[in-house]
Amino acid sequence: MNRQERFDAEVAGNGDSKPALGEPANAASSFIAGALMNGEAMQLVGFSRSPVGNRIASASRNLVASAKLQISVGSRVKFAAANAVNDAVSGS
Repeated sequence: MNRQERFDAEVAGNGDSKPALGEPANAASSFIAGALMNGEAMQLVGFSRSPVGNRIASASRNLVASAKLQISVGSRVKFAAANAVNDAVSGS
């Protein structure tokens, strides 16, 4: 389910307008993205934690073109779901 489908389901379920639902979602996305760009880990209690990790430079290979690639140093966001979320998804 993508964001638009989720908003459509919420509008159908409780009668709120799409802009009214979109404002808090956009604000939360901006807040989380800003914190991650500053290198801070985000934790949404009961849902997930998202630390920022460093990626070291490495060599890789494009299997289609048989060319060597250099992967540069950078940062990336890791996602770890909370136990409650894992249990709900697995049906436990």
